[in-house]
Amino acid sequence: MPPYDMDNINIAIIEDNQRYAASVRRHFIKVGLCDSVDIYNTIKAYVETGSRQDYDIILLDIQLPDGCGIDIIGEIKRRSPSTEIVMLTTFADEERLFNALKMGASGYITKENTLKYIQDSIGEVLGGGAVISPDMAKRFLNYFIANKRESITEKLSMDLSKEEIEVIEILARGLTNREISEALKIRYRYVKTILSKIYKKFGTSSRAEVVRRAVEMGIVKI
Repeated sequence: MPPYDMDNINIAIIEDNQRYAASVRRHFIKVGLCDSVDIYNTIKAYVETGSRQDYDIILLDIQLPDGCGIDIIGEIKRRSPSTEIVMLTTFADEERLFNALKMGASGYITKENTLKYIQDSIGEVLGGGAVISPDMAKRFLNYFIANKRESITEKLSMDLSKEEIEVIEILARGLTNREISEALKIRYRYVKTILSKIYKKFGTSSRAEVVRRAVEMGIVKI
């Protein structure tokens, strides 16, 4: 982890749970992470006062009385590009996590984690890293994989013509080229032409592989 000056960390917490925010502040001061921590209970309070400060890091809740914390990430980064943002929330939600990171947050921590973990996470982020609390890491990976597969499926589905999808559906039933020709009422040679296009798009010359991948991607069902 790259070194950083522990004596000059400027921290803010945007959090409407005053008791929780105060406990985080007490811990940070007690362990010598900083001399003070600014707390804002609403987005409005931060915008009116905190937005004029240059914070090294902001711990940002998601559900605030006057809006969603994720929605102000862009504005914070626009005003102060060097400010790191870590979401500190009760929401163990993959989509919120993805959106927060996409907007520019450097971490996503659920409040069930210990204060020591939050403290260490600040060090990780200020050292150039990123953090996702353990309870969210696997869920986020699964979410990413699912959405990546969905994206691939959508792209491939758009590239396939209606006729090609019909042929793949019949392939999944185990029919021969002649039977495909009869089922779709098209010429036998044209079936071969369609199959050639399908093989090229899937990057294979195997019927079984085409069917396997089409089923996996949800293009056809068996």
